[in-house]
Amino acid sequence: MKSHLKALSIVGIFVLLFYVIYFYLSDQSSSSSSPHIEAVKKMENEGVPSFSAETIDGLKIDSVSRTGKVIIVNFWASWCGPCIEEIPSLVQLAEHFKDKIEILAVSNDEKIEDIRIFMKSFSKLKNSNIKIIWDRDRSIANLFKVQRLPESFIVKPDGKLEKKIIGSISWYTPQSIEYLDSISKK
Repeated sequence: MKSHLKALSIVGIFVLLFYVIYFYLSDQSSSSSSPHIEAVKKMENEGVPSFSAETIDGLKIDSVSRTGKVIIVNFWASWCGPCIEEIPSLVQLAEHFKDKIEILAVSNDEKIEDIRIFMKSFSKLKNSNIKIIWDRDRSIANLFKVQRLPESFIVKPDGKLEKKIIGSISWYTPQSIEYLDSISKK
């Protein structure tokens, strides 16, 4: 009986060890070849994807011509709770950095009416350095390989990605101000 239990224990350990090694190796290979990780690396080395768009007010935006400033490309939607949560601090940040930072707020809403209704609640979004873009076909989100909302991309003045942020954050903090100020001087 004891030898039977010992044999089962050894087999169990080998099975467990096999699964641990299998999942570790599969996780390693999937994370190193993830299209999202590869896209971030490419943006860090070569620059963020260029795109042309129109704001909801009819202003033409050419992302390539946006050099010399830090740009925050923020993907959001009016139905997204975490997106709504971070908007007041993003607006405060835009007001603080009037000439150093520009925010391209790319909406993933299905209808432009939803954006316009949302804008009535957040009138401070009518800031000169915040541009609201409706990504009606999600082509811009696809260029940036956006996985969930909100997602933000901090772009250095040279057009290369500084940082990708997934999820809601408080944008207007002393640490954020210091960090973004240092990037704007690069």
